[in-house]
Amino acid sequence: YRFQILQSQINPHFLYNCLSMINARALRCDQPDISKIARLLSTFYRTTLNKGHSTTTVYEEWRNITAYIELQKILHPAFRIECHIDESLFHYRIINLIIQPLVENSILHGLSNKEYTDTEPGTILIDAKADQDCMYFTVFDNGCGMEAGTLASITTAETQGYGIRNVDQRIKLYFGDIYGISYKSAPGIGTTAVIKLPLIIENTDSKSCTP
Repeated sequence: YRFQILQSQINPHFLYNCLSMINARALRCDQPDISKIARLLSTFYRTTLNKGHSTTTVYEEWRNITAYIELQKILHPAFRIECHIDESLFHYRIINLIIQPLVENSILHGLSNKEYTDTEPGTILIDAKADQDCMYFTVFDNGCGMEAGTLASITTAETQGYGIRNVDQRIKLYFGDIYGISYKSAPGIGTTAVIKLPLIIENTDSKSCTP
């Protein structure tokens, strides 16, 4: 319900028309960077809104996160962001918009102090793979890390916007309590978030796995 409210705040038709206009005018003015930003935004919002559907394929979710990452690379050129995925996962179905909030969290809270320092550059690594009957999406950052108290409450704390708690609750609602988000973190070292999901093909029943 919260996700549907978030979606309803955006008028997709108007948004896409504006982005298309920006892209066309940027190309006319020989501004390829602006054209790229407009196209990435269009891809990101098309895959985010997903025509109002709550589920999508791993392939479409991956398109969403790669578009978001390319935009973040433009905004934060000092960061290193890499994605790796087992492409055999592309045809499985998942809930849409579950990876991007984790990456955004890493940028805003993990790497925010690394962008303008001479220390090791801010790095985010995103990985997706299957293991037995489950798939795992991992988001690692080498940022400031979290204290034990913050770590313990990250999936239960109320936050503004579409946060980690919301993602974890949606996963559990769809697939059961053995699935969701888990975190490992150490102050000054970094944070690793792992999304655990069942393997589901189209409308077939999900396969459970050992929690």
